[in-house]
Amino acid sequence: TIGVTNHAQKSLGDIVYVKVPEIGTVIKQSEHCGAVESVKAASDIYTPVSGEIVEVNENIVELPGLINKSPEADGLEEWAQTQIRKNRFEP
Repeated sequence: TIGVTNHAQKSLGDIVYVKVPEIGTVIKQSEHCGAVESVKAASDIYTPVSGEIVEVNENIVELPGLINKSPEADGLEEWAQTQIRKNRFEP
């Protein structure tokens, strides 16, 4: 799972734009896989693992402010998260 932590959203301030990868995208560890923009700054998101994107939270694309309300919530509806199926043969 790739997401935005509570610390990151506090540092960024009010989030106004989110870019997430498409389902089926294959990414490698440390590769750019998305971005967030706020009224203060913009930040790229890099993946900690290699794998294939199998699920994305489209709600945060439509309503990026959800990240500020509950960045680490248990439910997908309020967490900037992308699910990755890890390639077990790569780091």
